[in-house]
Amino acid sequence: MTQQDFFELFSVPKREKQKLEEIISNLLILDLPEMSELEYVNKRGSTTWVELFFSSIRIKDKKYIQVILVDITERKLADNIIKEENRRLRELNEMKKNLTAQASEKLKNPLSFMSKASNLLIDNYKDKLDDDALRLLELIKNGGETSMNLVGKIVDISRIETDTFYLNKQTESITIMLKESINAVFSTIEKNSIVLNLDLSEDLYSYVDRLRIEQAFKEILVNIIKYTSKDEKITISINKVDNYGEIIIKGIFKDLTDNILNFDLHYSKEIIELHEGQINIDKQIESNEVIVKVRLPIKNWREALLQLYVIYKSGIPLYYHSFDKSKNGHDTSLISGGIIGLMTILKAIIKGERQIRSIDHGDRTIIFESNKTTDIIFVLIVKENLIVFERKLGALIEEFDKEYKHLVDRIEDSSAEQEHWETLETLINKYYGN
Repeated sequence: MTQQDFFELFSVPKREKQKLEEIISNLLILDLPEMSELEYVNKRGSTTWVELFFSSIRIKDKKYIQVILVDITERKLADNIIKEENRRLRELNEMKKNLTAQASEKLKNPLSFMSKASNLLIDNYKDKLDDDALRLLELIKNGGETSMNLVGKIVDISRIETDTFYLNKQTESITIMLKESINAVFSTIEKNSIVLNLDLSEDLYSYVDRLRIEQAFKEILVNIIKYTSKDEKITISINKVDNYGEIIIKGIFKDLTDNILNFDLHYSKEIIELHEGQINIDKQIESNEVIVKVRLPIKNWREALLQLYVIYKSGIPLYYHSFDKSKNGHDTSLISGGIIGLMTILKAIIKGERQIRSIDHGDRTIIFESNKTTDIIFVLIVKENLIVFERKLGALIEEFDKEYKHLVDRIEDSSAEQEHWETLETLINKYYGN
């Protein structure tokens, strides 16, 4: 049979002819077997699928193309049915997600009103209501808050699944977020007579959405507390492991099953993983101990620090600190207009005429903050403006006002010697590290 006869026998469409011609041509030249699929309309007018296996053979020194045909119509029809079912399932899943999101959004308002209304009644009419009415209002309030929390999580999960979930990220202290989360559930810990052991001395930072991470931490803690036996101990610690801040929470559970916590921590797992973190649950069946490990990538904010100037209101530079030990000189771009170039801004801040907190200056940001009496201006120069800098600067200034007030009072009469300001190095290192 010739190649043309083969094409005519199977009514090969034009779009398939070129592909088959290339297979035959390669087989004749390279002598390499090939496989292809062909869809054609048979004599009865129905579509048929065949699998073609091409190979070359020699008979009496003549080369022939051998084609083995396998009818795969039933397999193809089954594949098409599966593809169609998968398409329908995807559509149904999308509908489910949208309905869940819409229903959750609509539930938030009435639940919020219910919670706020019960709070209002308790606050304003507590003395006029009997114990039963108050108890009922407390139940309504607590039920409303619990339902709102659950609906909020459902909304978040729906948004995560549809890629519409937004994270408002800042460089935040993992330790502070963990402490805030512990404080939020501390009354429950006391109510259950649980002993809390904390080791939170390591101060680590991560680039996160603070609200979401605290929600995740609280969910983990609430569930650990829920399953922990009364009068037992919960241990919480934080350490640096490689490039992660690792939080370890240990508790002794009343009963331990294989799937315990797996569903309860679904929201936390989603949130932690969105921040490129990890969450792992280790269960010790023999001792009923559960260990939850949470890891968040560490943000090294200290790399963005450049210089810190401490300046008196008249423009007298009191102290200069470089965070880059390889560059001990002053910032020449700042000095060239100098500190003098910033005096107009500084004086306006001191007089309260301007509320400037920071300005962009080329490839860096200059952060301004005055002490309580506005006698001293702190000028912090950084590569990028992170919220952690302003928080630490505020804490540094608060301690400065306590420790250096006597020196500030003596600046005008020049009795505050320069060497007295050198002790600022210790204070700066306390808040910004060496």
